[in-house]
Amino acid sequence: MYMVQRIIILLCIGIIVSSQTIRPISSVQIPGKPVALSYDAYGFVYIADEKGNMYKLDSLGKQMVNYSPPRRGTITSIEAFRNVNIFIFYRDFQVFYYIDRFLNATQTLQFNPDKVGYARIATPALDQSVWLVDETDFSLKKYNTTYNSLDINTPLDLIIDPKVYDMNFMREYQNLLFINDATSGILIFDNMGNYKTKLPVVGLTYFSFVDDYLVYSKGDGKIHKVHLYTYKDVIIESSEFTGMKEVYIVQQKIFGIKNNSIFIYSY
Repeated sequence: MYMVQRIIILLCIGIIVSSQTIRPISSVQIPGKPVALSYDAYGFVYIADEKGNMYKLDSLGKQMVNYSPPRRGTITSIEAFRNVNIFIFYRDFQVFYYIDRFLNATQTLQFNPDKVGYARIATPALDQSVWLVDETDFSLKKYNTTYNSLDINTPLDLIIDPKVYDMNFMREYQNLLFINDATSGILIFDNMGNYKTKLPVVGLTYFSFVDDYLVYSKGDGKIHKVHLYTYKDVIIESSEFTGMKEVYIVQQKIFGIKNNSIFIYSY
């Protein structure tokens, strides 16, 4: 039996950006179907397609670098927000890579099978460890890559129903860990793995951050910016965003993926 959750009631304060202020800048088609997305603090975009290729684009959508990994397979997640290396996780192979900004592989690591059974999702921590959700014992773990050991192990069966869940994305931001469960919402933990609360937004596959806001879209033409501490929900609405479920905001630009293309707007 999982426990009753503390759930945040989002306070919508209205639409602050109208469709008239959204200006398309450019768009670029990705050769394959995008399956993973990230971005760095300088506005560069990193997109992986279903064949395992990765593309680096600049803030105007110009293709800069292509990356063909040594191991062919679907990339589960990319995390490029760190200033040094880019994190790439393959669920099928239970392996993660670190590559540099030129998309050259610098390190390949695997989880210690005595500590991690099967990592469903994973993301880098601020201290160079790796957060992951282990499906074998249904737990949140913080894996120490230096000693191949666990620093944190938090059971999840008291937080969500282990029989009904779809955890598909996670990321650490401002000393908080956010885990997306498409069936119940975005779970929020502190940096010690303690559960805090949940944003009751279901059906997501991706979210991002800008300043003190969590950003998401359900593809209905609305981009939500939820303040991390007041939980006020600010909405940016435009028909341009219809069909986009992966969006992020950086340097006063909105980036969104629809079908096999990424679209860039100013606002």
